[in-house]
Amino acid sequence: MTALVLALLVQQDPRTIALIAGPLDSHPIDTHEYEKNVHLLRYLLERSLKNVRVDVHLNGWPADPAALDRADSIVITSGGSDRKLE
Repeated sequence: MTALVLALLVQQDPRTIALIAGPLDSHPIDTHEYEKNVHLLRYLLERSLKNVRVDVHLNGWPADPAALDRADSIVITSGGSDRKLE
């Protein structure tokens, strides 16, 4: 039984985490650094977790939503809206 559990752990597919950085908003530069946030989070996740893949998507929701189909987890950092208020 122990050998089976170990074999399953070794064979386990990597988990995929999708990080989405919202577009820049109307705040002054360097106040909301969404892109820097996801790049830092990617760096930390890849170095602290084994068997993980991190996909980064910049400027809001990916143009091709199918890019998120393989994600086991999705993390969004943004101002809360991809639309422009007028």
